[in-house]
Amino acid sequence: MPYTFDECLKAAKDYVNTWFIRRPDNLSDGDTIIWDASENEFVPGTASGTGQTDITIFSAHNHGSTQSITSAADVAITYDTEIVKDTGYTHTAGSSGITITNAGYYIVTCDFGVAVSAGTTVSYVTTWLDLSGTEVEGSRADINVHTNGVRGNCTISKILNISAGAVLKPYARLSTAGNTVATVADRNRISIAKLSDSTPTGVTGSVIGGGVLATITSF
Repeated sequence: MPYTFDECLKAAKDYVNTWFIRRPDNLSDGDTIIWDASENEFVPGTASGTGQTDITIFSAHNHGSTQSITSAADVAITYDTEIVKDTGYTHTAGSSGITITNAGYYIVTCDFGVAVSAGTTVSYVTTWLDLSGTEVEGSRADINVHTNGVRGNCTISKILNISAGAVLKPYARLSTAGNTVATVADRNRISIAKLSDSTPTGVTGSVIGGGVLATITSF
């Protein structure tokens, strides 16, 4: 069935897609355009944000080493093996902090794996995410560790609105002294994927020949 201009525009605002719409008289072939809400029309110009973008990924795990988890201090989990590090992430192998270069919405998934090598005290390991020195609300998860030989794991998954330059770190801490607890090699992982920019600003596109608007992209 045919679609009106307003129906096509609504779809362009809701989804990243390509639409072919008759070119308004105020535009010329080859123009770069943006939707002007005050004028209710497309006008020549460029947008101030990019909205939904290509997904960028960071993925790493701890392969060759372990870390002691105690009740004396918060322990920042480190990663010695980087699997994928797209542009937009800064991390040094063997360290904890991952710097996010570009602001946006990200999905962060972090797996923790620990083992008890001594002790029988009933306790647990609390894990959480930290952004630039502030605990991420709603990111805590616990692992029960109570008997020598026990292994446990947990996963944190959060969608976060992260500011440019923020540093992401996963943390762990033992609730009660008495057991010897450490991370287990190959069982501590982190994956980060950028989903979109933080501040969508409108609809942009370009004009091709034949009186047609093309590549109407929502962001």
